[in-house]
Formats: sequence, C-alpha cells, structure tokens
Amino acid sequence: MKFVPFVLLTICGLISISGCGQSEESLEVQVEIGEWFIQPAANPLPAGAVSLSVHNDGRFTHELELYRRFGDIEEYELAEITAIKPGETATLDFDLESGEYELICSIVERIPNGPVLNHYDLGMGAIIVVEP
Repeated sequence: MKFVPFVLLTICGLISISGCGQSEESLEVQVEIGEWFIQPAANPLPAGAVSLSVHNDGRFTHELELYRRFGDIEEYELAEITAIKPGETATLDFDLESGEYELICSIVERIPNGPVLNHYDLGMGAIIVVEP
C-alpha cells in the first residue's frame, strides 16, 4: 500500500481536533483500541460531522491515525492523536465526506529485551465506510 504524506493535523496527548467549518451537531462514535485491535462502535457512518471518542482499553500506549483511502494503493493522513495511554480517552472531531477511511495505530516499538512490535501489522487497523 502506498502512503501519500499529506498531514493536516498532528496533536499530542488528550486532545480534540476540529475540522474546518463544523456547524452541525456531531455524531458521536465510540472507538475502542487495545492489543491488537481498533473497533469502532458504528460502521458505516453517515457523511458529515463525526466525533470519534477513542478509549485505550489496552496495556500499551497507542495512537489513532485517520487516513482517507482512494482505492487499494493511495491514502493520505487527515488527522492523528498520539500517545493515548492505557485507560485514557481522546476525541477526534472531523467532517467526513462519503468514501473509505482507515483508522490505524502505526507505533513500532521494541519491548526491553524482547521483540519489535509493529501495532498495525499486529492488527491495529480498521476500515470505516462513510455513506452519503
């Protein structure tokens, strides 16, 4: 899969990211993350203002990146929440157009005296379909 870097937003810690021109009420969608999953509570989603409430139910720190997908080979990053610690919740607010999106955790880390863990390769990715 080819990633086309186009970073619009990168914010650290417990944050709220707001998309431009959000005037309507957001649809709140719970997203659970942990070892080794990303599970949105709703899919597909309607186009428009969406508020992703992301809870880390795992024992490792994770992140959530939102990518817009165009077919099988092109994506670009729309937003990212970094360093969501175990037990913490972060919020991502965005206006989503119809199409396919992917939520991923791209952390790669080495466990002391242990293996290298690539969170995405271990299963931390989820496709979200946004319908008109």
